Amino acid sequence: MKRIIFFVSILFSSVVLSDESNSIDICELSKKSIKHEEARSYYIYGDCLYKGAFGQRDPEQAVEMWQKAIMLGDTQAALYLGVHWTFLSKKRHSAGPLLLKMSLRENKLKASRYLGLYFLDDGSRLYSSAPEWALYYLNNSYKEGDYISAYLIAYAVENKLFNQDVGDVSDWIKRGENLDSNKIGYNRVIAELKGLGFIDERIGSEK
Repeated sequence: MKRIIFFVSILFSSVVLSDESNSIDICELSKKSIKHEEARSYYIYGDCLYKGAFGQRDPEQAVEMWQKAIMLGDTQAALYLGVHWTFLSKKRHSAGPLLLKMSLRENKLKASRYLGLYFLDDGSRLYSSAPEWALYYLNNSYKEGDYISAYLIAYAVENKLFNQDVGDVSDWIKRGENLDSNKIGYNRVIAELKGLGFIDERIGSEK
């Protein structure tokens, strides 16, 4: 679990491990301040619970905190909960993609990335137009500077998941490498996305 959380903190740019809750002091402060019922405190405390900052991960209580934050209008919590319910929860929740859409305005890069992933994965089994939507969202995220989305487009091209010509695999890998400041690389990103449950291992195998 430590390996997963550590990698998530780098690769997913604080979706599961946020910049704001990377200190136990911040987590303790958010725990005390939730009595004031502020959205910011709820979503940071939820993130602390989710990553196990107090010794043990508590995704269920984290979900409760994020729901309270969302009720108070917090779109960052909507992004976190949307990612959890769409990809990481043991039982997928249909509201996950809706929460990702809710967070698009304030979190365009990350929300677009995960919506694109959704349409490559579960969404592809539900909507005939999923390939077009996947490309739309991933390309939007790429334009915001997201190297992961460039790698995902390369992966989709490699596995013939799009219904249109969007270029070569090598071209999209190169685009991703130009934005990949940590030099994680295409192969590792795709492998970790599969390992963490963001990409179904079956994607592409039936093509």
